[in-house]
Amino acid sequence: MTTINWAKLLDITYWLEGIAGGNGSLSVTPPNDKAQFFFWFWLSLFGSFIILGVLLRIAKVFLPEKYPLNEKIPFWSNNLIWMGILGDMWFLFRQSTTVFLGTRLWLLLGLIWFGFLAFIVGRYFINNFPLELQYYNKYHKKSTNSKTLTPITPN
Repeated sequence: MTTINWAKLLDITYWLEGIAGGNGSLSVTPPNDKAQFFFWFWLSLFGSFIILGVLLRIAKVFLPEKYPLNEKIPFWSNNLIWMGILGDMWFLFRQSTTVFLGTRLWLLLGLIWFGFLAFIVGRYFINNFPLELQYYNKYHKKSTNSKTLTPITPN
């Protein structure tokens, strides 16, 4: 197994590898054995973002109309789907050695984007969701569960 050289993370040419005049993108071929972990890791990570975003969109259909997550799910699912698509495009550009679009800088920006989204989702579930769920259970859940028929009276 190869050792990780952590000093590369502090070198700007490592992140901008592939820019004209730089080192050029390294050709990363699909592995024939499972010992090369990162090929399948990135491919499955970005694919799981797309799948999770689609599952969130499907889950929205099954939630009640006034449920607190109904307003948040479209934003989260759109971001996850875009992260997956752009991540898979980065992976494709990395594989095809496209000079600028395959650089690690885009992966770093995607990581910042994911961190920001994870912060927003975590903050929502810690601060706002318990209060919104309590309000929903108190005022809206009773009205959706007790669907009684009212007789129609002629005028």
